[in-house]
Amino acid sequence: MQNDTLDHSVAGSLAFTNVTVKVLNNLADDKEVAAYTQYADQAKLQPTATPNQYKMVLSNVGPDMFWVDNAPGAYSDARPLSYFLPQWSFVFGSNTPSATLFGTTATGEAKLYSVKLADPVYDEETEELAYTATLQGRNAGAPAAVLNEAVLSIASGRFTRFPIPGKGTAYQAFGQGYNPSTANTSYIYFGSDIARKQAGSLWGTQSYLKQSCAPSCRNDLKTIKDMGINLIRLYDWDTRNDHSQFLDYANSLNIKVIVPLSNWISTQGDAVWNTALAAYFSNRNFGNKAGTDWHPAIAGVIISNELDSEGYPGNYSTAIGLVARFIEEADKRKFSKSVPVGMPVTFVPRGEPYLLGRNMPGWNQFNRLLTDPRTAKYKDRLMLAPQTYNDETYLLKNAESTGQGWIPATYKQFGVPILFTEIGYSRAKPDYTPSYVNRQLKGVLDYQKNNPGQILGIAHFQFDDKVWKQTDHDTDTEGAFGTFHHGSIVKQIQTVQADYDFYDNDAKTNYGVLTIDQLVKTNLYDAVVDAYK
Repeated sequence: MQNDTLDHSVAGSLAFTNVTVKVLNNLADDKEVAAYTQYADQAKLQPTATPNQYKMVLSNVGPDMFWVDNAPGAYSDARPLSYFLPQWSFVFGSNTPSATLFGTTATGEAKLYSVKLADPVYDEETEELAYTATLQGRNAGAPAAVLNEAVLSIASGRFTRFPIPGKGTAYQAFGQGYNPSTANTSYIYFGSDIARKQAGSLWGTQSYLKQSCAPSCRNDLKTIKDMGINLIRLYDWDTRNDHSQFLDYANSLNIKVIVPLSNWISTQGDAVWNTALAAYFSNRNFGNKAGTDWHPAIAGVIISNELDSEGYPGNYSTAIGLVARFIEEADKRKFSKSVPVGMPVTFVPRGEPYLLGRNMPGWNQFNRLLTDPRTAKYKDRLMLAPQTYNDETYLLKNAESTGQGWIPATYKQFGVPILFTEIGYSRAKPDYTPSYVNRQLKGVLDYQKNNPGQILGIAHFQFDDKVWKQTDHDTDTEGAFGTFHHGSIVKQIQTVQADYDFYDNDAKTNYGVLTIDQLVKTNLYDAVVDAYK
């Protein structure tokens, strides 16, 4: 795979059997597209009543499939077949893609058929995948009854790094003892960076510290996977830390990650950016093992969090400059252009209206991002990142008494895909019910299935309650959004100097204690899992 490497050295040479090689066209323009490959033990072309049209049935189809970005792109991916098929309408639109079916007959004769494909239907239980296939041009004679060791190579189409549907969660699950206002007084919490390797006791299966977390490693990423979640949104990221372990583990679980540039760097300006941005593209951060392209787990990049709010005067405009600088740096390093960049914003109307005297929440902020001279040329590389607690009726049917939902109205206004970087509702609100959140999540996901070009995904807010805000009876609205509540302490790990890759005088107190606490399901848990099943 273009964006992967072998994890160990190989003595001599590697030998492969049943090899099929496809040579991809170089792109003539700046659009990135991918070629798709599926495989199966057998393929049958069953005649229909329409001339040259067959029902193509792949039996014992491989559970995974592959796609490869055409040159000069260098992205490739391998994901479950069930992950890909919901993307069909997004990838090919109303077109019926060309494909080649290759296999061998019972006598060992090689056969190759050129077809047009439509109507994919996948039965996960029987492991059968069926298409309507129309023969095209010259083929290898009349279709054979059965082809063995079949490979189906589908011609180039659009691709997205985001899973469709994008069932996400916001994740920053530090345990008891963490508070963002005091995080920088200890090394373990410095920068509030949950994806660093030193927090592996929480998100993974090992501590990466001198002291082991066994047998109490919390393994949040596996819990997230088991909930049906395939997308994680993060908040903070310190490039001095090593994050490759987190991204590798997420990738092994088929979970995509939206990686952040934190609020601090977003407010600094060129003096810092000119020297600091390069580190984001290393293989400890957003880069793959070779440092030549994005890590395969990364779906998108977000810049800061709610810098448009009234508490950050002027910082939103500065952060727009960082969006442009970051994309310029990615292009300079020839990273794929398939990773969109967005800025999470508050869901409130600001500034002047843009449509029929109405200023929808977020519209002013989006307009500034998309029309700023620094970012306007990158419009097709951007995404809109609202953070909402509104119900499904407002989002889908009737926003601000306009008779249309916020989502279709916003996409119509800007024509840029939307990623909800926070969506949910606090259990402390008087009108809260689990059903409110369930309908909210289901409604947006159903809309995405029908309009995959408009919605990239949703990140439920959030995986766990904010531990420094939670109360026993949900009396603090900010501490009651999670699918999990932090319970009793299971283990505490005293960290030492040797646990860290860098030393910062700002961490004045000590190296810090990492607390592993029990995660207790709230009544939001079942509502979210049901929406994501």
